[in-house]
Amino acid sequence: MEAFELRLWDGRLGRWLTVDPYGQYFLPYLGMGNNPISRIDPDGGHDLEYKDFSAFKKFDFIGSDWGWLTKSQLFNYTKENYGKGLSDPQIENLVGKKFEGAWNRYAISNLSEVNYRSNSTPYYSESRGRNVVPDGLGDFRHVEYPRNQNGFPMFWKRPVVDVNVRGGIWVEVKAKNGNIYNSTSQGQIAGHIDAMGRNPLIKKYGGQLIFVTTSNVSISWSVISASYKVHDELVISHVKAKGRISDGKLEIQYYMNSDVRDDGKSFHNMSFLGDYVKY
Repeated sequence: MEAFELRLWDGRLGRWLTVDPYGQYFLPYLGMGNNPISRIDPDGGHDLEYKDFSAFKKFDFIGSDWGWLTKSQLFNYTKENYGKGLSDPQIENLVGKKFEGAWNRYAISNLSEVNYRSNSTPYYSESRGRNVVPDGLGDFRHVEYPRNQNGFPMFWKRPVVDVNVRGGIWVEVKAKNGNIYNSTSQGQIAGHIDAMGRNPLIKKYGGQLIFVTTSNVSISWSVISASYKVHDELVISHVKAKGRISDGKLEIQYYMNSDVRDDGKSFHNMSFLGDYVKY
């Protein structure tokens, strides 16, 4: 039995011992689509077509097919292509800047309906006693419809409330491993939620905090429970990155996990947000 990043593999059976976290195949324990000659699964998640061995070896298994993009893959690719003469901490910093920049270029092109823009404006967080700076902002639309006698909304009717909350969507971009907690980055996430709650329109109508991350990241329950203290419509959402090598360059596209469920776990039915962007 061998331990991969996401699952355990039984080489005698040629099967994973736990279900596929991404639901790639109908049979959840299937390994490499029953085609281990031409496909590879480096972490127990999404397997890839094994077209270009040099690309896999050089960039920690980023192949020519789209596959979930991990922090280690980004680090190795950045070190190989942009890290000459830099220390590992400097490369870490560069990864964060380039991953954030790629998302902002992508979102400005694909999320115009929410007026997405990159952000450098600070907002005061009372819980942290200082300012916090989200990586991006968008506008949140709150709509309420009249309800019938059974309490169900009648979506075909004219809304009774239709409010556009400018800056009601906050985005935090993180290339990391593991979970995001309320205490992540010295309480930065708690600071974001607190600062959003200081906006009277978000406090009244709700908003959305979107985490854009590499693939091997989860949102903890501490973040969800903290959001409820602001408004029950402060939605916590999670966007994950996929990557591929094309003509020797890394391309990234993003998938929305839908919203994080009340039990703190993410939906697996991910929806594609739009086109790809160069890293």
